[in-house]
Amino acid sequence: MNRKLFCKVFLFCLSVLCFYFMCGCSSIGTQPPQWHSGMFSPDGKYYVYTWEEFFVNQYSQRGGATFRAGSTTTYLQVMDCKSGKKILDKPIKSPEILTIVDIENNHVWLQSYEISKSWSPALFDLNTMKMAFSAKDLAAINPSVPMKMGVIRFFKNSPGKSGGFFEATDGRQYIIDPQTGKYQESAPSKQSIETKDQKCYQTNSSLKGFNLSTGTRKKISNKFQESSDDFISPKFLNLQKENENMRDSVTLYQNNFFVLSPSFTTDDKDMLLTCINKDSLNTIWSVALPQNENEDHSYDKERFFLQDKFLMVANTSGLIVIDLPKGSIHALYPFFDINKKE
Repeated sequence: MNRKLFCKVFLFCLSVLCFYFMCGCSSIGTQPPQWHSGMFSPDGKYYVYTWEEFFVNQYSQRGGATFRAGSTTTYLQVMDCKSGKKILDKPIKSPEILTIVDIENNHVWLQSYEISKSWSPALFDLNTMKMAFSAKDLAAINPSVPMKMGVIRFFKNSPGKSGGFFEATDGRQYIIDPQTGKYQESAPSKQSIETKDQKCYQTNSSLKGFNLSTGTRKKISNKFQESSDDFISPKFLNLQKENENMRDSVTLYQNNFFVLSPSFTTDDKDMLLTCINKDSLNTIWSVALPQNENEDHSYDKERFFLQDKFLMVANTSGLIVIDLPKGSIHALYPFFDINKKE
């Protein structure tokens, strides 16, 4: 190979190597935060959420595939819904994956997962804004209750009774005393609770007495008229639902109902919330719900809470407060500051 050709080959290989190195370096280190689970407190005062940050320490590309290896850290934060202030100066940090299960009174019941080892309950206290019991705390207090590899299930407690209710891997159900952390075996409960990392569960796919037209964009109709607008995959807001399996009436506000629908057929990132008069089926207003691009492309995670004239909407990016009479966004509070370490 002559000198000139060698130099060209060398420079080409060097440029490819530098490009690969730069791509690798840009993907090494802490990745952008990814929302994991979230829920409003029963009084709507707080929104509690967890997210994950993946630290990449190995990165490679083979063909068209990218391979990454590293560790995941989970964080828990509490947002004041009125001010948008993050209550915890430093969010709760955990090497285990924390998933919100339920908020009962001021008790945030969590599912804690130690990768490849076990699932177990944990408890965060909204009164003290501290972890009352970690998974390891509860395991130490209750050494005889098995928490082996396998998904534990959570259930609703009896009305008026306090405490977390779960089924351990021995098939027995236990109530957790939120004051002492002790487990007490109990008669089985039939009403299970879904973890709050699930898709949006506060909607109905149909509305009694109304029909949806055929086609990609659907109009809503009754015996007398049809809606002034059409929608992609419309769903009707139902704030009373606690899980996907419940079937309650849709939520009405001053004789209006709400429709949640994607703006495009390609994804659920750009969602629209539309207020429609129940009698005329005319659109009162429609609001686009801001949401940032995320790595997992998992967006259908909205949570809703109605308080006076405001509808609070939490998605994977932040808390959106909508002024219902005006049909406009009153406030927008992001969950993450990508320029500042949480």
